[in-house]
Amino acid sequence: MRTDGANLCSTVRRCTGGAERAHLARSLRQSGPGSPSGQHPFVLSSLASISIEQAAELAQENFWFQFYPPTVKEISTDLMARAWNSGCRHLVVTIDVPSAGYRPADIRNGLSVPPKISARNIWQSICRPAWSLATVRHGIPQFASMQPYIPADADLGNVAHYIRNTLKKWWI
Repeated sequence: MRTDGANLCSTVRRCTGGAERAHLARSLRQSGPGSPSGQHPFVLSSLASISIEQAAELAQENFWFQFYPPTVKEISTDLMARAWNSGCRHLVVTIDVPSAGYRPADIRNGLSVPPKISARNIWQSICRPAWSLATVRHGIPQFASMQPYIPADADLGNVAHYIRNTLKKWWI
């Protein structure tokens, strides 16, 4: 709900992560603030594959930040300061935690963090050349806004463990 009197379209663009970052960046560049679609809020998750700073540059005044409060107060403070300093004036506070829920489609598709290489997902990559080339071009998706807080030498398994523990249920 907006209380500042601004008119917004009903569509909300949301970035959580993964290979959509290239498409999303292109979409945001093409739908600048002056265009009709530029009125759509863009909500960036704390765990998105583009950083707070990149999202703010692309979405400008339509940038909203979906904040998953980390267990470490200094990280929480820094994430909010980065969003504010980037021009974000809309905070979406999430009181649940991004955790692995029961997702039958993901289980069937072999989705895991960290990803596991199998004959099946190699075949899926071959069958989806556009996605595969975008991943090769842009690299393995990272939790871009969380990168400053992740140890530099962490592999995918360590990153997944770090994220799970940093964003664990802080109210328990």
